[in-house]
Amino acid sequence: MRRSRRVLYVVSIAGVCLCLPLTCVSALLLFDLINPMRGAFITTFTVRNDSGQTVRITPIGTYRLEGRRGRLPMYLSTFPAIPAPQNGEFVLEADESREFRYDWDDVNFSEIAVCAADGELYELIVDPQPTKNQYHAPAQTLFAIPPMDQLRPATPDVQAATEAKHRSALWLWGVMAIGLLPPITLRRLWTAYRRPAPAVQLAVPPVVRAVTDGKP
Repeated sequence: MRRSRRVLYVVSIAGVCLCLPLTCVSALLLFDLINPMRGAFITTFTVRNDSGQTVRITPIGTYRLEGRRGRLPMYLSTFPAIPAPQNGEFVLEADESREFRYDWDDVNFSEIAVCAADGELYELIVDPQPTKNQYHAPAQTLFAIPPMDQLRPATPDVQAATEAKHRSALWLWGVMAIGLLPPITLRRLWTAYRRPAPAVQLAVPPVVRAVTDGKP
């Protein structure tokens, strides 16, 4: 019995150890949340809707020197650096303002894609030369959406970036949660293995008990 119990725990602990690399990934993601260098690149900007209608906006960035457009990496807070579950299609009512946070490391904030009430897509230029001067925070932090007749239609690159499928940041929390399971399971298995097995009490026949007690 003791041998089979030992084999079971060894096999279980071996299986948990195989999952420990996931714990390392979880630890790296957790460190990235509190990494002060990450927070140093997170900045804020505000968008005000002066168009007179409800619009949906998507902040667009330019990646690398080839000028590839994509959505900005948005964050909920600077420290810890918590990624936002949404990075585009933000609804702004008329005269509404909203503050955003994004990480400008490896990307320059270049346009704001504006989807009008009729579904037409326009763009507001933030940086006319986004591939110049390496990567930098925006020169201004307040951007006003004017009436649609003052905006130009979105370029194909901006339109493609706006319509690109968004990968939710919820996967980050899922990986971190799963990564906590191996060490917790390993701890419980080790504690259970170190706990002594309960003693087995054999039933004593009545005749033997009577003789043991000194009775005839």
